[in-house]
Amino acid sequence: MSKQNAICINIHMEQPYMTREEFAKKLDVSTRTIDRLRQQGVLKCIKMKNDEGKETERGLVLVDLVAIAVRNAKNAFQI
Repeated sequence: MSKQNAICINIHMEQPYMTREEFAKKLDVSTRTIDRLRQQGVLKCIKMKNDEGKETERGLVLVDLVAIAVRNAKNAFQI
């Protein structure tokens, strides 16, 4: 281990992703708010592709919960 201080954080999640609709419901906001946060780069999301491998306008959007947890952990320890 280096001479720097090290912090280890363990995060347990039941699922790594959540649909846009589920996430909006948990936060008690609209799906439009989730879309705005996604466009602003606040939320990392994955847009699922159809059987032909193409993204569709109304395709399933999954919010990346792991990315949110990692970002929050990093921000918590910035001075």
